[in-house]
Amino acid sequence: MTDDPASVAATLAAQRSRGIDVPSLIVAKGSQFDALGEDDAFGPNDELVLRPVDADGLRWRAEAMLIRSQVNSNEHESIVLSRGQVEADWAARTPIVAIFNPKGGVGKTTIATNLATALQVRRDRNVLLVDADTVTGHVTLSLGMETGRTMSDAWLDEDEGGPAEAMLEVAGVHDTGIRVVALVSSPLAMINL
Repeated sequence: MTDDPASVAATLAAQRSRGIDVPSLIVAKGSQFDALGEDDAFGPNDELVLRPVDADGLRWRAEAMLIRSQVNSNEHESIVLSRGQVEADWAARTPIVAIFNPKGGVGKTTIATNLATALQVRRDRNVLLVDADTVTGHVTLSLGMETGRTMSDAWLDEDEGGPAEAMLEVAGVHDTGIRVVALVSSPLAMINL
């Protein structure tokens, strides 16, 4: 969390005013609570966690967000969408969870790898873990994997006439079944993008 909670609230409010409604998990100090609560930045699917927080509390908040993002495909055979007479079968949405902090050394990799492992192993979910950190990204090394091919490699090959490759095609598979793909192999590779 930044030391300027008002800017976080303003950023979320600006996104929502443009129709971008991404559920957010905000971890803040108790002293920052008033500054966060002054704006209508938070939506019904957001979670605000005040520090100090234990690992179970943080996990429960993240699980609640994931549960709210699901649609049970067994309950609806077909639905008429409200913006037209188009019928569509509901399918369980695939949640996208982003772990972000501009500061290094705050535990992004630890949280991301542990959450991915818990979802893959304990919840039997198919997980694609994308390491988009172009400076300190080291998810593959943290999982004991070779970095191997990256998305920047795939994009450079495509620019040279090679076939387009999806993230799942580039991703390596960890022993737990998690698929892992890195954006770049090192910060120096950013020059090529």
